[in-house]
Amino acid sequence: MPRRKLLMATTDRWLEQDRGLKVLAVAIAVLLWLQAVADRNPIEERNFTGLPVKYSDPPPGLVVVSREPLSVNLTARGRSGILQHVTREEFKVYVDLSGAGPGLGEYEILISPPRGVEVAQVSMELATVRVDRLVTRQVPLRVAFRGEVATGHALGGHEVATSRVTVSGAESRVELATQAVAEVDVSGAAADLRRQVPVQVLAASGDRLGQVTASPAVVEVVVQVVRLPDAVMVPVDVQLEGVPHPGFVVAGVSVTPAEVAVVAQPGALQVMRWINTAPVVVEGRRETFTQSVPLQLVEGVHLIDPPRVTVTVQVRPTGEFRVFEGVAVEVHHQPAHLRARTIPDRVKVTVRGSPEALAALSPAKVTAAVDVGDRSAGSYVLPVRVGVPSGLTAESVEPAEVTVELVSP
Repeated sequence: MPRRKLLMATTDRWLEQDRGLKVLAVAIAVLLWLQAVADRNPIEERNFTGLPVKYSDPPPGLVVVSREPLSVNLTARGRSGILQHVTREEFKVYVDLSGAGPGLGEYEILISPPRGVEVAQVSMELATVRVDRLVTRQVPLRVAFRGEVATGHALGGHEVATSRVTVSGAESRVELATQAVAEVDVSGAAADLRRQVPVQVLAASGDRLGQVTASPAVVEVVVQVVRLPDAVMVPVDVQLEGVPHPGFVVAGVSVTPAEVAVVAQPGALQVMRWINTAPVVVEGRRETFTQSVPLQLVEGVHLIDPPRVTVTVQVRPTGEFRVFEGVAVEVHHQPAHLRARTIPDRVKVTVRGSPEALAALSPAKVTAAVDVGDRSAGSYVLPVRVGVPSGLTAESVEPAEVTVELVSP
């Protein structure tokens, strides 16, 4: 016992001596320990890419039209022992739109990192968001068809529960909506159809309009599919549009084939007398022409074979005609040292004019000539030039060219 008391007394005296140095020694030891720990678990940085940005809902009555960015990249800082276990899903990246108003605005991108980690750098600090008023509007609904029904069948009528749908969304998008369409696939149908069809909202261009919703989103469409009777032959009627050039008229119209095979519903066949062509434009024409023209489908007609015909329109000048046979061909500018011969030596000339002028026209007043133009000896094919009195027109000459032989006498 006395020995133990002596030891304790000695220890107390040692602790009371140089207390400041002893405290310093303990502090240094602690710092050395912390440094050793830090050396084994240093502070590091690590990159995280493609972190999705979540946007909260705007106040009631508003809707987000566009937002940017959809994701960000960031650099995180922390102890290596912590960073090596952190996943990208632990970062909460969001934008608070609870105080947003209509229009384009910038909002802070908020980031909540995992415990023990801080964000050193982020690729974007502000989000650009366009907010618009949430509105509704009614537009007409039409039914469209895709594909072809079975051979020998045709579409009859159709029924749909509603003729209008309500479009909801951002005001700037809803105001672009002009109609809605329910498209039914009728490919190969040989009997009536009953289909649940999604509704698509369209803009004035006919393109599908996104970022809006339609109510109802799905409609039931009932489509009647009827069996067609056998084809019948129906004549073709050519539709002319316009008038020829002044001084010309349409002298005749022909069409090939003159009849086409038509498949139509019984009611349409009972009133059908002919099938019209698409308009054939004769406006300003001065000569006969031929062209391929499509035939026009009318209500109740489902097939025309062939679908196109060939139309020839004869255009000729107005007035009467007189033909002069055996008009001698003269040779102009013939060299004096050569003899000329034309093959043939006579042509047929058609003259157009008023009845009185044609009646008074003497054959001697109708001339035909070729101009050899001081050519040397040889054989030449030259155009025939026709002369008639003033007020008359040389409509044609046959043949239009003759062979001229220039030979030495």
